[in-house]
Amino acid sequence: MVYCINYDINEKKCKVKPERTCVNFEACKNDGNACAKKEAKVIGDLADNYVMSHNVFALRLALKDEGNLFSLKNFEEELKAKVQICNDSEKKERVNFDPFVKLDFLNSNGLGNRGPSIGYAGIFSSLIKNEHSKSYELRLNIHAPRNKKTFSYDKNDVLEEKCFRFVVGHELGHAVLNLKDLIKNVNNNQIKNYKQTSIEDYEADIFSHILSNLRDFQQIFPKEEFNFKDVQKILDNMPGVSNAKKKIIKEYNKSDEYCNDRILEILKRIEVLDSFSQSITMSHLIPAL
Repeated sequence: MVYCINYDINEKKCKVKPERTCVNFEACKNDGNACAKKEAKVIGDLADNYVMSHNVFALRLALKDEGNLFSLKNFEEELKAKVQICNDSEKKERVNFDPFVKLDFLNSNGLGNRGPSIGYAGIFSSLIKNEHSKSYELRLNIHAPRNKKTFSYDKNDVLEEKCFRFVVGHELGHAVLNLKDLIKNVNNNQIKNYKQTSIEDYEADIFSHILSNLRDFQQIFPKEEFNFKDVQKILDNMPGVSNAKKKIIKEYNKSDEYCNDRILEILKRIEVLDSFSQSITMSHLIPAL
């Protein structure tokens, strides 16, 4: 028998007030199942707000690691320039930069005093000095509006770009693909909002579609390996990716070869992110709890 966290085995009853949690208090007093189901539903509903959180956590690990494509180590000179380290003695010593990635929620009033006052999705970067050591924290705050649909697909089984999963994946794409740009814009108290018809935005769309399909693939085929190198297979099976590619070719006069090379680069970065996310299972439940 599985009981909820409020069930007292010795007293054989639920300790929580029935009006707050239990679906059926009398049933819960007997075996705890009703309350357990209610608790699971409450946590499950809250967890929907933290969709793709395993990739949010994984991004921090990847930024901190020194041996991958988007490690902060690769942007150390740009970061040092931003904090204006001019003292010779400080230059001789190693200054550490620690990444922090967070998913914030937007409501009709924007973010209030937690960031720029906006009503749309975006990513905000800031650089904060640690008062107790020679280190700085690069904060990447992903802002996404609350959406009742965690994920949704159109009639062609393409992930809808208005759903919460796509929005979070899109902003993660900017963090991974446009990190240098985000470092350039730290501490300007403005959210980075890429023009909706820019190449950067279309590439973030591609990133989000692949990331979402990867998540579905791993759930449906947990024992199979995702192919991160077959660009044509990605284009054939992911209409969202091929649509974004067509827009880049049409609006920016880019070649087919250029777009395929960029998709391959995006796949490489998603593979890195995925390798870090493997150790962060069930992470959407942690902040929900």
